[in-house]
Amino acid sequence: MLTSTDSPFGAYTGHATRTRPLVVFAHKGHDWIRGSEQCLLDLVSGLDREAFRLMLLTNGRTLAAEVERRGVEAVLVKHWSGGAVTNLFTHQRVTRLLRERGASLVHANMAVTLPLVIPAARRLGIPVLTHLHMPFASLAARHGALVRQSTVTVGVADHVVAPLRDGTAGSGRVRVVENAVNVERLASGDARRLRASLGIRADAFVATSVGSLIARKGQSAAIRAVAHARAQGLDVHLLLCGDGPDEPALRALATALGADQAVHLLGMRRDVGAILRDATDVLVATAHEEAQPLSVLEAQWSGVPVLASDIVAHRDAMPPASGGALFPLDDAEALARELRALAVAPARRREMAIAGQRFAHGRYDMRRYVAAFTALYEDLLAPAAHRRSGARERVSTLSGGHAVLRTR
Repeated sequence: MLTSTDSPFGAYTGHATRTRPLVVFAHKGHDWIRGSEQCLLDLVSGLDREAFRLMLLTNGRTLAAEVERRGVEAVLVKHWSGGAVTNLFTHQRVTRLLRERGASLVHANMAVTLPLVIPAARRLGIPVLTHLHMPFASLAARHGALVRQSTVTVGVADHVVAPLRDGTAGSGRVRVVENAVNVERLASGDARRLRASLGIRADAFVATSVGSLIARKGQSAAIRAVAHARAQGLDVHLLLCGDGPDEPALRALATALGADQAVHLLGMRRDVGAILRDATDVLVATAHEEAQPLSVLEAQWSGVPVLASDIVAHRDAMPPASGGALFPLDDAEALARELRALAVAPARRREMAIAGQRFAHGRYDMRRYVAAFTALYEDLLAPAAHRRSGARERVSTLSGGHAVLRTR
């Protein structure tokens, strides 16, 4: 039966469900696996394939390969650059692809995908769920305007979507689903020999920082803090897990401060869980801005104490019950004082670890994360919900195999 109702896009049209609905993920970013990519992979891995068919549109070959390893079709979208799709043929061919596959719902994993998926969804009459992994306030104006056209916007924390609760979007169209911890990934690996391989004494105090080496992550404060603490007599080392354009500058800073033998740039690591578990005394999170930091959640889950910069994302992830400690943003001396205090207080570290682990296990369970998105999908795809929100699904069979979407 064909229906047509009003919606944020105009008129949605669709067919009654005849088979499993197809959820199409859209992601545009660097060719790597970081926070938002990992969240997508965790969700894809956890969703019930008997309830949903899945497909990914992306510009990243690395993400596409990881998705296909999980048995999901990935389509590489060409000429998807500059934060917007300006190529008319890309618009047309993506729309045609979604129509041929019988897409029921688009899950936009990045706001920068919306210039492509919003027009396609409008033409096909299917809902769009926009998943924000960064604060709405930090988006470009164009992308922010498109977020407001989404059927539902999901933020990883309340502060991420707070500006959307200003009355321009109905409260039912703004949701919060916090990130979760992939326990299997966290438990993998063995880093028990890492300290020795780096020349770190067994009784040294080791701080670890996890994240891309970019200015927003603020690792320079961690390096300055380690240098300051060492100058005060503490045998402290810093493990930096991640890569990025700031690596040369961070190496130069460590050398200039005489801390190059204590600052270990490990590059991008797949065994972060093992490094936290086997080689770390405290996680240091120095970011200037975050949405919801996976590294903090993973450290808490692993029973590793956390010291974090005093920003809203860290306050959300580390309420008093979590046992973590905050220090003023970019205040290397304050961080150095915290490092010195923790290094000589093993009982306090144990208390922080126990509190953080209890908090994380009660809040960041992967089953809850997958169940929350499953419920959202079912709500968006339910005929009654579509009549209320102006969305109906259209479904057909999915043809498998890898594809590359090319344009002229």
